[in-house]
Amino acid sequence: MLISNPMNSALNEQVGFEFAASLQYVAIAAHFDQVSLLALPNSTPRDRS
Repeated sequence: MLISNPMNSALNEQVGFEFAASLQYVAIAAHFDQVSLLALPNSTPRDRS
């Protein structure tokens, strides 16, 4: 089954958005891995606000 050109364009655009979001998640993970949040589990919610 073939899809229409507008549907193909919309799907390609959405895939691009999803890929960009996944790269942002990786960048956030790398940042927090580098910062190392070892003290966070020992803190209370009140300490974090």
